[in-house]
Amino acid sequence: MEIKRLYVGGGTMKYGLLTFLLLPTLSFAEPDYPPPVNWPVLIDRVTYASPGTLQTLLDKLFPLRSTLDEEHKNELNRALTLALVKSPATTLDALSEIDLYSISEDNAFMRSFTTHAVCRLPQVRYYDKASITRYYQQATQVVSASSHKNSQRCLHIMEKAMNDLNVDDTHSGIAWGTEEYYVTAPGTQVPDNWPTLIEQVTRSNPETLKTLPEKVFSFGLTLDGGHTSQLNNALRFSLLKATSQTLDVLSMIDNHDIGENTSLIQRFNTESVCSPSLGFLYDKPSVLRYYQQVSQALKNSKHKNSQHCLWLMRETMEEFDYEAQRGTMKWGTRFYPEPGTAVPDSWPTYITQLTRADPEAIKALPEAVFITGPVLSYEQLVEFHIAASMALMKAPAQTLDALTIIDAYSGDDPRIIQHFDTDTICGIPAAMDHTKASVIRYYRHTRQALEKTSRQNTQQCLWMLNASMEEIMADAARSNSKWGTLTYPAP
Repeated sequence: MEIKRLYVGGGTMKYGLLTFLLLPTLSFAEPDYPPPVNWPVLIDRVTYASPGTLQTLLDKLFPLRSTLDEEHKNELNRALTLALVKSPATTLDALSEIDLYSISEDNAFMRSFTTHAVCRLPQVRYYDKASITRYYQQATQVVSASSHKNSQRCLHIMEKAMNDLNVDDTHSGIAWGTEEYYVTAPGTQVPDNWPTLIEQVTRSNPETLKTLPEKVFSFGLTLDGGHTSQLNNALRFSLLKATSQTLDVLSMIDNHDIGENTSLIQRFNTESVCSPSLGFLYDKPSVLRYYQQVSQALKNSKHKNSQHCLWLMRETMEEFDYEAQRGTMKWGTRFYPEPGTAVPDSWPTYITQLTRADPEAIKALPEAVFITGPVLSYEQLVEFHIAASMALMKAPAQTLDALTIIDAYSGDDPRIIQHFDTDTICGIPAAMDHTKASVIRYYRHTRQALEKTSRQNTQQCLWMLNASMEEIMADAARSNSKWGTLTYPAP
């Protein structure tokens, strides 16, 4: 395993205008040396189980071995224990990688962050006895429920450590810490309107952006790693459409006075949003497309923080390039749309275009799903299903081609397959919202169109269409269900 040295703190990084802005190959300029590690941000992202940070933790740690004192080691060890209850599988993956390296290299520094070191309740020096008990109860619950190969080993280490603590406390007493740990299951305090909030931030809704800082101050620390990433990514996309307004939001968070608790600011401030982790979620071409667009938006902006944000973006892209050159960059699988094919800002406009089977709207269907699908409200999902159903009836070949791309989705959001694949769209979704005559008419026209179409998923779609229609009619007859009042538009 080849590992190059990182420099922590100090120094300046040399970079020019990245060559991929000038060349069609979109390649990166090679940095003179790797970018520095921001220790407070690293600790915060580990604490909140940031997937990208945990996946590359070994690479970030090794170069720091000669720079970290015991206080820093303890701080990271503690952060890993908290990450364990928020994302046990991802944390155990990171610890397993460190385990292997510490064994193969006999590295004493790395042994401070192995599975054994983290699972043996090291934070006893910080928390009071009641807090350790609360942590132990929550940690054993989530670890025992995990299917990770090391979960049982971690659970055994944790149970033995707790037993030893109880014995020692009974006989001689333990110098417990004074801090308190509160059991808050990740995501339990997410606002009820979370999908709507994410959609509105993504689309740069002015009123939503105006009130976002206060919302962040109220629930920001209760979000788990996944919800934190969702909001950060929504703000990154908002930068494209409302650069100044979004930078205003970040500036308010930057300057918010919350005493000594800086972790909230570190999660949602300018540095966090402008140092995007998109590389761990999206594929490489998508990240480059986003970077090109946001760079142009920031260059055109007159906001006082636009150049600082652009600098952070460039620094992050250089880090991605450095990791890619070493072969350690793990790109994601999601897509970011090509310029011109993104879902229009006006959702009703796109729905109308898709309902009419507009070729460009159908072409944009996979990327509309990958970007917008996970944050659609129920009403928008129904609208989308009806529009896609009409596109299938009017332009079956093009629609089936688009559904084939969605079927091949291999990302980490199960809603993509559950709500937008061939089986779903061909299964007459939202049928019971329509009149019986309208559903029958739609079924007949769509079946006839599919029978004349030759695509790799045509037979799958036909089978699902027929099976769904039989089930719909049988259920309506058995339960005397009431049909809806909507009507499918005529072909």
